[in-house]
This record gives sequence, structure tokens and C-alpha cells, in this order.
Amino acid sequence: MSRENVEAARRCIEAYVRGDYTAAAAFLAPDVTWETGQELPARGRAEVREVWKRWDSEWDELETVAEELIDAGDQVVVAVRYRGRGRLSGVEVDDLIFELQTFHDGLCVRKVEFKTRAEALEAAGASDSVKVVREAYDALANQGVEAFAAYWADDIEWHAIGGRWRGIDAGRAYLDAWLDLFDPFTTEPLEVIDTGDDRVVVYLRYSGRAKGSGLEVPPEYFAIVTELRDGRMVRAREYETREQALEAVGMSA
Repeated sequence: MSRENVEAARRCIEAYVRGDYTAAAAFLAPDVTWETGQELPARGRAEVREVWKRWDSEWDELETVAEELIDAGDQVVVAVRYRGRGRLSGVEVDDLIFELQTFHDGLCVRKVEFKTRAEALEAAGASDSVKVVREAYDALANQGVEAFAAYWADDIEWHAIGGRWRGIDAGRAYLDAWLDLFDPFTTEPLEVIDTGDDRVVVYLRYSGRAKGSGLEVPPEYFAIVTELRDGRMVRAREYETREQALEAVGMSA
């Protein structure tokens, strides 16, 4: 059910963003416990709907974006970005929190919040494979190719959509050449899905600005099936769609 849980978390947020609180609450268990910040937990669908309504009424131009969903079996870690301006205070807020949603029979029975991804993953008991892959992409985003390569096995083999490379040196050269075409360039994991057999499916979005022309490159999406061995990424294959990647590991889209 782990894949279904990720989809339920996604659709709940999508309905909430539309302002359809009834549809969003349909993904919650009747006796759900919903913890939000420093407030007392809301219990049951009706209380959660009231929290959502009150929360939205306190903000102008509130934007809610699920930046990432991480499959953790019966639980889903959701990175949620909130941007808005207080209706009374006028204070602008840009906050990223990490929700840990627990599911039973396809419905969320509990939601708690954490300040960091690491805390949420630890609480979820996420697999070592998911943690390694998540850390690797954080390293790429914050420190660059060299830090990303520290998570590779010596004999790593990568089947990219546009080519293939093997070994750490070849991988560094490939990525350095690619990244040199852009300034800036961002790679954002949107989903990290544990297949349960030392493989992880990562659904990514990348974007940037071409150095030569200065034109913004429209966001592109693709998926990678990554295999790990002894805590290192040893093999990866890219797919044009998330559905293709999930099919490759025997999971339904």
C-alpha cells in the first residue's frame, strides 16, 4: 500500500490547495489526529477542516506547495512549503516544514510535523537506502558534484537518457560538463520511493538558465531507478516518466 499512501497524501494536499476541504478530509481517517505547530492536536475530520479554514483566513495570498514526498511504507514524509503574508500583521512568511503522515487502510490516521527532513525520516524509520539517496541529492544541491560523488560506489554505472558512464571519474566529468552549460542549475527530488529491495525510485525536476543565451530552461521531469550496495549508489537508470520507472521495478503507477 506504500505507493497508494503517497498518492493519497498528494491528492489530499491538492484538494486542500483548491480550497476543497471536504475532498481533502476524505483522505483522513474519521478519528485522525492532526498536529500542527504549537497548537493542540485536531481530532477527527471536522476539527481538521476547521483548522484549515481558520489557517487560510489568517493569511493573504497563502501558497502551499508539496515540494517532496518520501515513501516510508505505512508512512509518508511530505516537505511542505508555505508562503504568505499575515492578514493582520502584514508579516511575510516563507517556511518549509516536514510532515510525517501515518496511514492505515489508505487513510491518514496521524500527522505530526518536524523542522528538518532528517528528523522526519528518523521518526518514520525510513530505510537506509532512502536516507542515502536523499542525502546524496542534498549534497548535490548544496555542495556540488564532488559531494554527490561521495555517495557512489567505485564501479558505479549510470544509464542516462542521453548517454552512459561508468566509474566515479567518468561520472564527475559527465556531470561537470552538463552543469557547465547552465548558471544556475537546480535538481529537485519530488518523490523518493523505496522499492524494498535496495532500489529507490527518484522522481526529479530540473531547471536552470543557459549560460550562452541567458534564457531560462523550462522545468524538465524524469525519474531514476537507483540501486545501492553497502550504502553506496552502484547503478542507476534514467526514465523519461515516473510511470516507466515504477513499471521497471514492478510497481504500479
